[in-house]
Amino acid sequence: MPPGNMNAALDTGVVNAVFEWEPFISQSVLRGTGRVVFDVNEALPHYPWYVIAATRKTVSARPDDIVRLLRAHHKAIAFLHDHPEEADKIIAEAFKLQSVKSAEGKIVPAEAIVAEARKRLGWSDAIECSDRAFIQRLMDYSLALGFLSKPLKADDVIDTGLWARATGAQN
Repeated sequence: MPPGNMNAALDTGVVNAVFEWEPFISQSVLRGTGRVVFDVNEALPHYPWYVIAATRKTVSARPDDIVRLLRAHHKAIAFLHDHPEEADKIIAEAFKLQSVKSAEGKIVPAEAIVAEARKRLGWSDAIECSDRAFIQRLMDYSLALGFLSKPLKADDVIDTGLWARATGAQN
């Protein structure tokens, strides 16, 4: 079902549980209609959720465009860390979040929903060794399950050269 329908289905008892993501989790928790029973972010700390991918053709044909994209992404993450209240407002507007009524009857504004969601989330644009290992495990599982037709190595599909160019970091 679409993510936007999950809370309504949970609230009305159409389903007993949902696997959803933020900020929908925080809406449900703040309303008092749902509770977190398993948090992937706790089970897999620093899981590489956000990945920017491009085809080899695009990487070779438009590297400067990718560098601009990665630079903007890097700056956006810095903004999230440096200006959390302003970022919460921007995210709330982007998701078109509405305030919710808490179980105590208080109105929780949209930016407070985002602030609650951010307690469980984090943002980074760096690929750490643990990320490479995790991505390798995912590819190995995908091969074992038949989703991949041949083995892949994380180091063969992860290229941080353009990211290093965009951020000035060591590759």
